[in-house]
Amino acid sequence: MRTPPRFSRRRSPLPAGLFILSTAAAAAALAPSNAAAAPFTCEASVVSGTIATAPAIEPLVTGRGEACKTASVGLPNLSAPLGIVAVNALAGATSLTGDPARQDLQQAVAGTSIADIKIGSLGGLGLPLPLDQIPLPAQLQSITVPLPGASTLLGPLAPTVGLLLPGLTLPTEVTVDLAGAVRQLVALPTADLLNVKAAVTLAGASCLNGTAVTAGSGSLAGVSVLGNLIDANALAQGAPILDTQMIDLSKLKLSDLDIQIPVVSGLLPGLTAQVTQQLTTVIDATVAGALAALPPIALPIDLLRVQVSPGSQVKTVTSLTQNGPGIKISALGQPVVDLQLGQSKVGTAGVDCTPPKPPVVVEPTPEPVQATAASTALACTTRRLVLTDVVKKGKKVRLLGVADKRFAGQTVRIVFEADGKTAARAKVRSNGEFSTTARTPSKKLRSSNKARYRAQVGKEKSRNLKLERRLIVDKVRASNGRVRLIGRVTRPLGTPVQTITLTRRISCRRSEVVRRFKPDSKGRFSVLVKAPENATAQVYRFKTKVRKTRSNTKLFPTFTLPTGVDLT
Repeated sequence: MRTPPRFSRRRSPLPAGLFILSTAAAAAALAPSNAAAAPFTCEASVVSGTIATAPAIEPLVTGRGEACKTASVGLPNLSAPLGIVAVNALAGATSLTGDPARQDLQQAVAGTSIADIKIGSLGGLGLPLPLDQIPLPAQLQSITVPLPGASTLLGPLAPTVGLLLPGLTLPTEVTVDLAGAVRQLVALPTADLLNVKAAVTLAGASCLNGTAVTAGSGSLAGVSVLGNLIDANALAQGAPILDTQMIDLSKLKLSDLDIQIPVVSGLLPGLTAQVTQQLTTVIDATVAGALAALPPIALPIDLLRVQVSPGSQVKTVTSLTQNGPGIKISALGQPVVDLQLGQSKVGTAGVDCTPPKPPVVVEPTPEPVQATAASTALACTTRRLVLTDVVKKGKKVRLLGVADKRFAGQTVRIVFEADGKTAARAKVRSNGEFSTTARTPSKKLRSSNKARYRAQVGKEKSRNLKLERRLIVDKVRASNGRVRLIGRVTRPLGTPVQTITLTRRISCRRSEVVRRFKPDSKGRFSVLVKAPENATAQVYRFKTKVRKTRSNTKLFPTFTLPTGVDLT
């Protein structure tokens, strides 16, 4: 006796997909709803901060102050106030993916990216540097330079001056005021100050094992100051890249220095001018030599300070903020640039990550111990009329089926669906079984998908069965606790010949593998298996793979109809 494909008697008659959706909807109606839960939040700000005295900027923001959703903002380039900052390829985006009805399956993401940042020369800003307010160390205020003796100071004029002014005393040292000249060396660089090739931030939130989790990351690449590439390790420490300015005293102009030249009086005017010129030449040379011998001296205040931080992450129980790299530039303590290159935020406050309770699944009642092959055909379906086998035998088509016992004695009409006509009739026996034969359809029609048969009693109809199938059970015998099943696979077979798997039904939802084997080269097989203990009937089914046509080597799955066997 052949049994039909498995359907649960307790299932809805809806198609399988609709049944799953309807069951899930019913379960959702009974389970606690997270509709009142707060949504995920996600926010992206591409760049923000201040430049000199201009108002703060934050030109590209998405997702702020609202539930997370998919959105994006961007600009090909941005010229900041005062023209010293240029930013290219700015982009920010937020997204919410996953099941709209299931927070536990959603993912919230925010991200920003900038492809190129350049901070040009600060010299063009015209910043009022308070030079007179720059505190200078003592060694930059003034220096005392020892002078050579009078004979060296006066040079060839010494004998003449000695005769005219006997007892003339000249200073042995001179004090030089450096402050004014040193302040004239203080200047901002004229080259591009800073370049950053890329800055990226990313933050995400989702549910994991019933709990909201967050994660974030940031990256910074290609940082150079005044054309020099900066090592990533230096950036990670957050130390200033450029700060203290060194003053090289040898570069001071003597004309900018206040050098006191001794005054020699009592000589004729022409000679006085010659003596003054001689003293000036020797003292200037002596001061220049003294300055050149001094090492560079650092200013106690940073003329220009550049600091690039790699970014930071702030994490709380219900939020994560991924701050992008920060750029801070100041000149003589005055802030010039303070920018944050991106910020991505996600929030999970009030998010319900509890998955809905699964629907209650009621396992069908196990088949009774005294089951028969006929009863197994109706055990897992809501239909009360089942056509269990349709097979061509010579010039006839043999049709077997099972009906509910209440139809015993009634006539079953076999309908050939290709033309809708009655192909045969059969009486339902007392055990519910029925059988009959019909004329074989034409050769052209019998191999088509239209060659299908359906049993009908009144308004009760069976599922239709196709006449020609690729995997067929020809005989079934049970004796002495063993079951022999004989069948065949029709050509063309798979290359190589494919394995056949034999399964037996455990319940309406489960089957187990009994045997795996291969047919002979013609597709025929005969397999002997042990019958399950304490069972009075059993349902078996074979499956394998075949080629659709001889020219098509691709394999397709094929199955036999469920085959019911009386074991007693």
